[in-house]
Amino acid sequence: MNNQSRLLFLLGSGISIPAGFPATVELTQRILSGEGVILASDEIFYLDNDSSGDPLSKKNIPRIKSFLEVMKKEIDAYKKKFNPGNSQDANYEELYYLIKQIHDDELQEYDNPALNALIDKISSEITPSLIPDENGMIREWTLAELAFHSCNFIFDIVWHSLVITPKRLDHLHSVLEACLDKTISHVDICTLNHDTLLEQYLVPNLAKHQIQLNDGFSPLENGSRYWDSSLLEDERIKVRLLKLHGSINWFEIQNSIGGEKVVIPPQGWEIDNVRDNEGHIQRPTGRTRSRTPLFLVGTFNKMLDYTQSIFADLYCQFHKSLWKTNSLVVCGYSFHDKGINTQIAEWLFSDRQHKLLVIREKPDELLRSARGAISNNWEKYWLRNGQLLTVPKMIEDVTWGEILSCLKGE
Repeated sequence: MNNQSRLLFLLGSGISIPAGFPATVELTQRILSGEGVILASDEIFYLDNDSSGDPLSKKNIPRIKSFLEVMKKEIDAYKKKFNPGNSQDANYEELYYLIKQIHDDELQEYDNPALNALIDKISSEITPSLIPDENGMIREWTLAELAFHSCNFIFDIVWHSLVITPKRLDHLHSVLEACLDKTISHVDICTLNHDTLLEQYLVPNLAKHQIQLNDGFSPLENGSRYWDSSLLEDERIKVRLLKLHGSINWFEIQNSIGGEKVVIPPQGWEIDNVRDNEGHIQRPTGRTRSRTPLFLVGTFNKMLDYTQSIFADLYCQFHKSLWKTNSLVVCGYSFHDKGINTQIAEWLFSDRQHKLLVIREKPDELLRSARGAISNNWEKYWLRNGQLLTVPKMIEDVTWGEILSCLKGE
């Protein structure tokens, strides 16, 4: 391994499953069922063991569930027609993307003439979700409002489903061992996950070896940490963590001069207790649902998000990190993010010394499910050129020694 012995990990949701976090299929089922979900007065959906007696939830959540079922039917039909080899039903990311398109089109945020035919087609099916009830308990919704609440419904269930205590952390031992390897000069860990699993495991274990984890947030200031993209340029710090899709403990707040900042609040969640250096409370931004965390949900809509705010900084750092290394190790990622895939494909084609190592129990599953930028070139070019390497194991079963040997061609 050369290129200053730099190493880049790209990790997806699969690494969190051994710790007891729900897989995409489980999250989708939870969202479609709506069981145990309540809509509170702050317009945030929460998970609750008993939502049967909440009048707001009883009236509005069925409207959203009905709309989601209509959207799911459309996506499933599309996938069956144009991708018959993929038997998977629509997942929550695909549902969010389609509904977000409808919402943005209705508000004229992004013009999409193709949606007219879809909206006309489903009009009769979704009308019951728009009209008020006879006793006036629920008011009439526009299509934009229905789409808005449905996106929030998906987002909030995902968020609250990830605020759990991990069953284990030691299954990520190979990532930690890579960070501790003195022959590696820099380790960048890029993750598409929203949970805090990596921080919980790496921060205390790296600290035992006097190694700092650079995540782009400042040291503690009155119990909070603030985003500062310039911190990521510090080459003196060996290990960086780039959460490309955001995190369940990131929030936007207004600072004392009226601007906005991204912050990790005290204890990771106390958004009402963020104070500046003078002790003044810094409130969440004045936007609707400002008390919700900052992370991305959906599919192709993420490519638009990569051009703005904190996500533009993170995507830029991923690009720079990729082009500084010859070694990319992927685990738990299914190659479904078109923006990320494009970067990987361009990087692999640019130099035959660039190696992609995929850790997956059944690597051939990725060949069938990955998007075209990866699947079309998997065997034809990269496997044939010796650039694509695989370790057919689960993350908890692979060692750093195996990964290093594979990258060195031993």
